[in-house]
Amino acid sequence: MNEIDRLYPDLPMAHMRTIAGIVANQRDAVTDVVKIFKSARWGVACLSYQVVKDHLEGLDKAGTYPWLRYVKEQGLAYTLCVGGVPFRVQPLAEEIRDVMLGEWAAIREQTSLFIDGGNPDAVLRLEVAQSVDGYVRYVALFLFDMRTGVTLDCVRLYEKASDSEETSQGPVVRLARPARDVDTSNLFVFPSDIRKKNDDGRGDA
Repeated sequence: MNEIDRLYPDLPMAHMRTIAGIVANQRDAVTDVVKIFKSARWGVACLSYQVVKDHLEGLDKAGTYPWLRYVKEQGLAYTLCVGGVPFRVQPLAEEIRDVMLGEWAAIREQTSLFIDGGNPDAVLRLEVAQSVDGYVRYVALFLFDMRTGVTLDCVRLYEKASDSEETSQGPVVRLARPARDVDTSNLFVFPSDIRKKNDDGRGDA
């Protein structure tokens, strides 16, 4: 049994694969529409994020999936809950997307995780990896330790057919990320905004 299954025995992977497919299909649809504007990478990234966000929020409001809950966070951020288990969607990046107040409240509701060997510092992230052409290569569910940034487990949920050779040998999982304490300020900032601010010499990350 892997660590995700151990900590989240009631998390249906079939439902998680449905969400992963929705995220990938919506992002790929954006790439189809904006191919001519590929040089405007930041604008395309924003649109991809917003389209997925709005679609998932609409699915929750419509009651399309009874097991899906959309949790609005501050700014553009959001948290999803599948079967009551919270997670956030993030791109393939070195930073672990911060825990926010809505997600933190949902984590605290999962009190069964904190007993009998549970890990109160464990957080799930649905990580989306894209190719240089803008299309989604794969979507993986990562389990991180929020205090240290260490990867505890990973399950590949969605992948393009062209990536089958890569995944037949198992996913390549980075074993650590930069350590980041849980952010309770409820402030959402894109990592690229932080880098741009530092490059312009206007402040620290």
